[in-house]
Amino acid sequence: MEDLSVYGFRNKERQGQLDIVHCKRALELLARYHALSVALHREDPSAVEDYSEPMFVRGKNAQDEEHARLHSEAQLKKFGDQAETWEGTKGKGYGEKMASLSKVMYHKMCDVVAPSATGINVLNHGDYWINNMMFTYDADDVDSAAPRDIRIIDLQLVRFSSPALDLQYFITTSVKQEVREEQLDVLLQTYCDYFNEYVSALGLGDVSWTLGGLRDEFLSKSLFGFSAVYTVLCAVVADPEDRLQLDNVTKENMHEADFTSKAWAGKNFQRIIPGTLEFFARDVLS
Repeated sequence: MEDLSVYGFRNKERQGQLDIVHCKRALELLARYHALSVALHREDPSAVEDYSEPMFVRGKNAQDEEHARLHSEAQLKKFGDQAETWEGTKGKGYGEKMASLSKVMYHKMCDVVAPSATGINVLNHGDYWINNMMFTYDADDVDSAAPRDIRIIDLQLVRFSSPALDLQYFITTSVKQEVREEQLDVLLQTYCDYFNEYVSALGLGDVSWTLGGLRDEFLSKSLFGFSAVYTVLCAVVADPEDRLQLDNVTKENMHEADFTSKAWAGKNFQRIIPGTLEFFARDVLS
């Protein structure tokens, strides 16, 4: 594996998440990656479609599916129970709504990640969050400077499906809360413009997004973003002492293990969780 740090690339501090300038650069690269995968799919469909769904699969391995279903149900139920005790989220009915959703969460996620029969499908990165992108800068002040270049790393969870999955995951886990809440259309328009530019340059003029169409697609995948709140976002913003407790966790016992409660209770997660759940309330927790 090449060491990108020798070329000046570095990670942003994950707990601070990304401002709008870094988000636009990350979305430009994501759009280019997605557009190239569309071109590859046109040339050789099997080169893309052969990437099987890495997490939410029906009918492939009954035992693994049952472990995943139990974990999915237990985690969401536990998250809802604890949300009923937190300042800013208690008394809003989240616990009851999540308990109800937990019973069907795994199967709903299987539907959400399935490739579209009629829409645009791309090769998703699958884990597009702040730690899997590296930036380089002209200035020494990394905290305030605009990035000159960006690289993505760690393509281990790729899936062929809607680009809205990568967008939901990235925007939920890695974008500053105020940017997500106040500039969502700016983020989507940025992706839309770059994607359309790249597919046009690749001679794929029949493939494009409008902002309205992309927004609808993005919202239709809200469940995917919501699932990242209590599984990934909590880890992204956690202080070292609040990290996920993954020692001795296996796929067989993960539905019984309590490895997220400390991260959920961390001060950084507690600061953003009221607004985050409000963000998903209409589309997921209605």
